Amino acid sequence: MGILNSPILAWDMRNIQLCQMFAAGTKAIGFSFDDNIAAIENAAAGTVSLKVTAHGMSVSSHIIISGTTNYDGCHIIQDANPESDSNHFSILATYVAEDIQDTASLIIGVAPGVPFRIIESRLHLGAAGGAVENYTITLDSGHPAAAYHDITLATNAMNAATQAIDDWSDKLRFFNTADLVYYAYPNTGGPQTWGLEVNYAVLSGDQTNIF
Repeated sequence: MGILNSPILAWDMRNIQLCQMFAAGTKAIGFSFDDNIAAIENAAAGTVSLKVTAHGMSVSSHIIISGTTNYDGCHIIQDANPESDSNHFSILATYVAEDIQDTASLIIGVAPGVPFRIIESRLHLGAAGGAVENYTITLDSGHPAAAYHDITLATNAMNAATQAIDDWSDKLRFFNTADLVYYAYPNTGGPQTWGLEVNYAVLSGDQTNIF
């Protein structure tokens, strides 16, 4: 009987780098782009504007874009209204002409590109959600048989709550290099202004997509 060919990682808790992800907005946490809308070059600022109608995202929010040809990856929102229409936001990126499709997504999550550990996440709403809907934390597994490994890690009912704190400091929640842990909340009851902070750790010196 052979041993699975997996790398062995030593988390000694002394040589780790603590990282934080922040995001805030007034729309849903996680959503799709508008369909077939051209990216806009802001040459003077070195940014690119992308469109999501009434996106509600705040400047400095950490986001992950997925499903585009040229803009996938981790970004920080530079301007929440670069086209003066409340429907665009901008990211630092090299402009490449592309019509973004509604199959592309804006995700709020953690995907550092190296093995990582989630320590704690904190969601705060400006008021109780009001609608009977859940805030969820989900693993999008990088395993080749991902359909069997994608799971919901936590579910919080927010209809009568203003905050959700998921403390995993003593639960040893470890994730692999290709894993994505993402956060989602429909936010239809209001909608409410929200702020999300995630504290996570990677081994010191291992950095790829770390904010």
